[in-house]
Amino acid sequence: MRTKTIRATHGNAVFTRRTNRTYTHVVIGKRNRHDRIYNVDYVQDRAEKNIVGYLNYWTDERLNNPRSWDDQKEIANVKRLKAMPIDEVIAESRQKEKQRIEKLFATEYFEEWIVIGWCGRLDLAQKVASRGTKIYTDVFMVEVEQ
Repeated sequence: MRTKTIRATHGNAVFTRRTNRTYTHVVIGKRNRHDRIYNVDYVQDRAEKNIVGYLNYWTDERLNNPRSWDDQKEIANVKRLKAMPIDEVIAESRQKEKQRIEKLFATEYFEEWIVIGWCGRLDLAQKVASRGTKIYTDVFMVEVEQ
């Protein structure tokens, strides 16, 4: 079977995919700005847990005997973080996450159409769209141009 480019449009947005499969619909949506993963308090709490786990992962033995594929910039950053008091490390991590989320809200990030799924049958597209409404806003099924 040969590879072909399939295409679907919604307004000014064009969605394409190179495949040898047959698709009838594409389900699209926009990111939900009210989702918890874009809540500053939630991401800051998650960042706090992540940074502690990250630093625990980098033991002193591992830092002193890095593997050939370990990134030297990352090792230098871990050493810098380990030299700081943990409260300062957590505060820095929380601040970076807050800035990242604020940057997202300042851009068109939530206005972009994204593909939730490519489907080969109408019933599958309906199922994907139904599930997508829990995570995305403005969910649509768009027929693929044949």
